[in-house]
Amino acid sequence: MELDKIKLGIAMPHTDRSYMAEFTDSFFCLARPMDSVFLRPSMCGPLDILRNHLVRAAMQQKCTHLWMSDTDQVYPWDTLSRLLSHDVSTVAAKVHRRYPPYDPVMFKGKHPNFKLIPDDIWKKGGLVEVDAVGAGSILYDMEVFKNIEPPWFEFHLEEGPPIGEDIFFCDKLRAAGYKIYVDCDIKVGHLSTAVITEESYWAYKFAQD
Repeated sequence: MELDKIKLGIAMPHTDRSYMAEFTDSFFCLARPMDSVFLRPSMCGPLDILRNHLVRAAMQQKCTHLWMSDTDQVYPWDTLSRLLSHDVSTVAAKVHRRYPPYDPVMFKGKHPNFKLIPDDIWKKGGLVEVDAVGAGSILYDMEVFKNIEPPWFEFHLEEGPPIGEDIFFCDKLRAAGYKIYVDCDIKVGHLSTAVITEESYWAYKFAQD
């Protein structure tokens, strides 16, 4: 992909007033295209509303690509350049849950029958096609939003287990004929402030039995 033809929207769909130092340090060290714009919500509200707001803001800024990034993560300096290098419509970095069993948020199947991608597939590294992935660090070609009717992101609570707004948009992407990928070589860190105690140990041990 020719970087001089890219205008990247860097979107943080959160309204936090403060950030962990680890996130801030990694965010400002990111290598990014010269033509990029930072997008923040101008209002408070549910996460699906904020994500849709940021997509519209990226359209107004005439962005060619949009990177959704969570503020509770630590990014390798080359996260953006690696994601852009794939030249696909939707590609995410591999992000693990911040609670046991710390599995990566990568799925095959369809709601409500999603199954985690097996370890032996993602641990090989490289680009892995998935049916759904979380939006903690995900790059979209803006064309996908032009070809799918809004609202793009919606919480889905009608049947079965609740489905997040990011996973629900993956269903819309696949229905529109788009493929979704995860770069398993990008090792994003997921920040946690949990206090681990003896009770934490016994609770996790019990869950394994």
